[in-house]
Amino acid sequence: MRQGVSARAVAGLLVAVAVIAASALFWSSQSSGSTSTTTSVSTTPVAILAAANIFNQHLQKMEARQPDAIMNDYSNDSVVVWSGNTAGLGGTYNGKQNIRLLLAVFLGDSQSLSITPTQEDFFKNKDSQVTVNATLELRGNGSILGPFNGTILATTAYTNSGGTLKIGSEKWTFATFFYGAVSTHTTFPEWQDVGEPISSRRSPDWLHNFAWDYGGLGVAILIWGFLALVAAAVAKRARREPSRPALS
Repeated sequence: MRQGVSARAVAGLLVAVAVIAASALFWSSQSSGSTSTTTSVSTTPVAILAAANIFNQHLQKMEARQPDAIMNDYSNDSVVVWSGNTAGLGGTYNGKQNIRLLLAVFLGDSQSLSITPTQEDFFKNKDSQVTVNATLELRGNGSILGPFNGTILATTAYTNSGGTLKIGSEKWTFATFFYGAVSTHTTFPEWQDVGEPISSRRSPDWLHNFAWDYGGLGVAILIWGFLALVAAAVAKRARREPSRPALS
């Protein structure tokens, strides 16, 4: 009787050990499988692919000069920095309103525009941020600038905003920028070398408008030369006139 009980006890113990071992193996495999699944659906490659797609769509929107669509790519507190040979547009633009003004000037002058990335590097530096480094070749034709071309070194940082990647910061360094209408410093900034006059640039000063409407540098020289002659004549006459005695 004792041997029978002992045999059954041993058998039960072996079954229990087998069950425990099988359970441990099962949960170990589940844990390993869970880790593998998490790695396979890691957001790193997905975020980079998404940023690459959004970045190239952003350039296409700029080429098409679609301001509303372009502005949808920025977060509300985005910062855009333009530096280098920017033809006067360099600066730091904080927030959507200032960025819109920058793009309105840049795109408003562009009659045609091509922005071609010649190099793109994407990397994920934070869980919710992807940075794009790119070299952009810029070509186009402007109503004021005339034909232009240049090379831009661009760094764009995308952040996760409500599940969507938005531009948090965008830095464009214009390494080169050449345009057909060579401008110089002038007393009359309303002058244009190319294109029709822009009414918003008219001045309340009639002299500015006269020079803008009817001439350029030659008219300016004539106007200021005439004014200089008048001033010289008045000064010369004042020196020649004898001083009158004061009345007692």
